[in-house]
Amino acid sequence: MNRELNMVVCGLTGQGLVMFTSIVSQALFLEGYKVLTTDIPPITHRYSSTYSFIKMGENIYSPSISEGEADLIVAFEPLEALRVGLKYVSEEGIIIMNEKSIAESRIFSADLSNPDDCKYPTIEDILNYFKRAKINNILHFNAWDVAIQKAGTPLSLNIVMLGATVGTDRIPVHPGIFEQAIASTAPKGTTEANLEAFQAGVQKAKELLSLRS
Repeated sequence: MNRELNMVVCGLTGQGLVMFTSIVSQALFLEGYKVLTTDIPPITHRYSSTYSFIKMGENIYSPSISEGEADLIVAFEPLEALRVGLKYVSEEGIIIMNEKSIAESRIFSADLSNPDDCKYPTIEDILNYFKRAKINNILHFNAWDVAIQKAGTPLSLNIVMLGATVGTDRIPVHPGIFEQAIASTAPKGTTEANLEAFQAGVQKAKELLSLRS
């Protein structure tokens, strides 16, 4: 069990990053791994930019992850995927990005004299930015829609993204362990819906990966 894993989870406060990090950490711990986490910056108010480090390994003494060393970037919001992914993803790392933004109307709603100078980038724009930076290992899909279809609420977006992350097979934990962690962490009455959201995310990642082969 000397494998190491560096993961960065990013998005906006209120999107469920804390629950995501808690479930991943719990699953890694149940599998017998040492895991450290931290929030950058500490979560303060709703819809502010935030990200979390999840670091796993035998010889880890700090939760911090250096630039360019993340094996996984899990982005709940596309602009945050770009902002954080460009900084932290490693050469062999993978970015898992939710295409649906809740930030566009909040961040880019000011009455500017030249509004064309401040437009929220499209998914194509974001992918092109990554391409110019020679970052091409990106799985992207609308996790918001998947959450609504499978769980009946966008509040399960974080669980869909968790499933997609597990579906990459980059985390050395059996999916059943994650299901245990979800069952023990999910709010009362939401376990079944969240497990469906999780499985949908797993399948979505596998479908996207199969299209590359």
